[in-house]
Amino acid sequence: MKCPFCDTNVIKKQKFFESKNFYCLYNIRPVFPGHSLIIPKYHIKSFLELKEDTVKEFFKLLKNVSKNLIKLYKADGIDLAIQDGKYAGQSVEHFHIHLIPRKKGDIKGDPSYWFIKLISNHNRDISENELKKNINLIKNCLK
Repeated sequence: MKCPFCDTNVIKKQKFFESKNFYCLYNIRPVFPGHSLIIPKYHIKSFLELKEDTVKEFFKLLKNVSKNLIKLYKADGIDLAIQDGKYAGQSVEHFHIHLIPRKKGDIKGDPSYWFIKLISNHNRDISENELKKNINLIKNCLK
C-alpha cells in the first residue's frame, strides 16, 4: 500500500505550511477544529528514526504551529499525540504528530482518555470546502 504522506496529491491538498524538512497538514478527519499534523518530508516510520540534525527544527516548528493553533481556534490547551508503531495505534506508517486544539468541555467525562475514544469512533472525512477553509485560516495565522 502506498504511503499517503509520500503522495504529492495528499500533500498539495492538505498542506498549510512547510519548513526545510517538514510539512504541516490539516487532518482530513479532524477530531476537533484545528486538528493538524506535522510530518517529515522524507519517509520514516518512527519518531526514533528522525534525523538528529532535524530534531531541533521539528520541535521549533511544533512549538510555533501549536501556539498559533491555540490562538486561532481560541483553545484552552493542545493535545500532542504520537502513536509510534502498530501496537501504539499508528495507522499510517510514516512518522507524524497530531496537534489538536482543545477547549474546556469539548468532551464529557475524563479528558485524559479522550483520544483513544474519539479516534476509534471518528471516521467522517471533512468536505473539500471545510478543508480549504481551515487550511487558509491557519496559513494566514502563520504569516
